[in-house]
Amino acid sequence: MPLAKDKLFLRAGGNYSKRDGFVRNEFNGKDLQNLEAIEGNFRLKYFASDRLTFSLLYNVQYRESDAFAQVMASPENDITFQDILTRKFGCYSLR
Repeated sequence: MPLAKDKLFLRAGGNYSKRDGFVRNEFNGKDLQNLEAIEGNFRLKYFASDRLTFSLLYNVQYRESDAFAQVMASPENDITFQDILTRKFGCYSLR
């Protein structure tokens, strides 16, 4: 978006994301892997001459996320992918 014809320009972009968790902590009943994120990018560009330009860049990011559960599978504990989809492990269960 031009702020001054052929001299000063502004570019802005942003993103907002939100999701509810999809793993439940069976111990306290709270969802895990919730996410809320806001991101913004701003650029101000000034053309001083044909050979000289100035750019000012500003990026901002805010993220809030609960920790997420991991299920570790290995030959020693004989957990299969089907087990992960259908069984509970410790205090967590997949929804």
